[in-house]
Amino acid sequence: APRPAHVKPWANLSADEQKVQSRTMEVYSAVVERMDYHLGRVLDYLETTGQMDNTLIVFMSDNGADGSDRGKLPGNKTWLKEAWDTSYENMGRIGSYVFPGAAWARASVGSYRMYKEFLTEGGIRAPAIIVYPGAVSKGEISDAFLTVKDIAPTLLEFADVQHPGTKYKGRQIHPMSGVSLKTFLETGTGQPHGEGDAVGWELHGQKAIRKGDWKLLWLTSKNRWLVTPDYADQWGLYNLAVDPGETNDLSAHEPEKFDELLGLWEQYAEQQSVILPKRK
Repeated sequence: APRPAHVKPWANLSADEQKVQSRTMEVYSAVVERMDYHLGRVLDYLETTGQMDNTLIVFMSDNGADGSDRGKLPGNKTWLKEAWDTSYENMGRIGSYVFPGAAWARASVGSYRMYKEFLTEGGIRAPAIIVYPGAVSKGEISDAFLTVKDIAPTLLEFADVQHPGTKYKGRQIHPMSGVSLKTFLETGTGQPHGEGDAVGWELHGQKAIRKGDWKLLWLTSKNRWLVTPDYADQWGLYNLAVDPGETNDLSAHEPEKFDELLGLWEQYAEQQSVILPKRK
């Protein structure tokens, strides 16, 4: 995907801006390193206590790289300066407030479009690592489509716990919409979600539905704090198998597929009682 217009190239930054951006990534990298160290301590404990062979480990991100500008959130323009020491000298120390920002988020998502807060692939396609002693495939990368909705059904099946269905402690509850990954992990074949399954999203007035490799996406320029000068309010249709960067809108070339996914989105919105924001 092309670089968004509001994200400056590194070469266009001043020396002072490059200095701050370099320190920002240094701090972020240090956080990742410490996370890795302490996760290693957990794994070492499981090994030494003989529990590793009876443990399912799921490590994942909840979204794409965070590219939002915290300074644009309501009230933050004054609050950040009043509550935190945001000076260069204090970055990464106690009392500092550091966030990667759009440029580093853009670099982090690679070929994908945009980042967290967007329903583009850069915002919702997230890395995940699953470690399971009984898994057929080990040390391999899978391109199978999974969603966060699959985690709860997976944990329940591994724990041999039955989901209560549609009623719990005398009150109605919604059924889970994900699928268990246990069979997929143990066989390494097929796809947890079939070609006919559709998965939908809604966020900040954006809308998306995916079925197989096809994705219908609506972006809006009316977000409260996101800088989105590149986008108009309209649907776009993308084939993620050949265009994971969502650069080629096929709406005009695939009218039947467009209508099919639009109908699926409307079904999803009704089933989930989606309420879209109304903004000027």
